[in-house]
Amino acid sequence: NGEEDRRALREAFSHFGVGICPPDAPEGFRRFRRRLVFPVRTTGGQIAGFAGRYRGTEGAGTAKYVNSDNSEAYNKGRILYGLYEAVRAVRTEGDVLLCEGYKDVIAFHAAGIRHAAGLCGTALTEDHVRMIRRLTGHVTLRSARLLLAQGCEVGLLPLPGGMDPDEMFRRQGAEALRRLVRTEAVDYLSHRIRKAAGRKGGPDAGGIREVLGEIRLVGSPLAVYQRVEELSKATGIPLDVLREELSASPGAV
Repeated sequence: NGEEDRRALREAFSHFGVGICPPDAPEGFRRFRRRLVFPVRTTGGQIAGFAGRYRGTEGAGTAKYVNSDNSEAYNKGRILYGLYEAVRAVRTEGDVLLCEGYKDVIAFHAAGIRHAAGLCGTALTEDHVRMIRRLTGHVTLRSARLLLAQGCEVGLLPLPGGMDPDEMFRRQGAEALRRLVRTEAVDYLSHRIRKAAGRKGGPDAGGIREVLGEIRLVGSPLAVYQRVEELSKATGIPLDVLREELSASPGAV
């Protein structure tokens, strides 16, 4: 119910050490004053840095987020928010649910979905992918090319109405978020294939070439063959034609 969800969210924020920076913060923390502050930990649990989220409506010159200075410990291209808290669940689930925001990670954990971790306001990097591959070969997220190229199986979690996970938790509750993860996650390439095949007026040639480009990233020749066969069945395009198109491009398997 609503009260249980609110309590779970408060407990998750507390578990992640989130707080509000006071107005009389010492000099080194002045940039975080009156902001909601998220400690960012290494996979070993040490605090590497902080992200501070503005609590009001951003006006001119007011950044939504400010961060600790980049350093050897706090490098956003080499750290994932919440991975320290998620490691055990990632290993148990065999999957990491990769989010785009700090609050989204916390919302998933509040809903009992503890294999969630997040990007710290930056694009996915090869260092992130290597970090993930040490833990699991399956990732559920919203962008995939780097992960496909590194041999990960990739799932996609579509969210209703353009909401992000934090907003969905607050509007629809923990059970709705749990149900979404249990029942709505789809295989990324299968989703892309269905989308390219399902356009009115017949398959989308440009979309098919894009999908073939993503299939080409998959390392295993057998997996490539299976995906091209799936694309052929979905679109009605003969397998030989698709394989010829695949072979015509650089880096084809």
